[in-house]
Amino acid sequence: MKVSGSSIPSNLVRRVIDQLLEYGKVTRAYLGVKLDVDFNSDTVARLKLDRLPGARVVEITEDSPAFRARFEIDDVVLTFDGIEVLDENHLINLVSLTAVGKK
Repeated sequence: MKVSGSSIPSNLVRRVIDQLLEYGKVTRAYLGVKLDVDFNSDTVARLKLDRLPGARVVEITEDSPAFRARFEIDDVVLTFDGIEVLDENHLINLVSLTAVGKK
C-alpha cells in the first residue's frame, strides 16, 4: 500500500464538519473504481501514453457511476471536473469534494 502522507486537505475536513453539523452524517460522492497505486512511467509506456499524471483504473464496481459511464480497465483519468488529475490520491480527493449526484 502506498501512503503519500497523513494530511487531509482542509477543504475536505471543512466539508465533513459542515455535513456532520447540518445532517449528522457524511455523504460522499464516489466513482466505483479501484485505482493503480503504482501507476508509473513503465505503465505509461505500456499503455502508449505521452505523460504520467493521472489515475489508472484497475477495477470497476458493477452498477457504479463508473460502470454506468462505461469506464474500462486501463482507462486513465487525466482530468476531473476540469482539473488536471495528478495521481490516484488527488482523484480520490477531487471526487470526495464533489456533490453527490453531480455528473
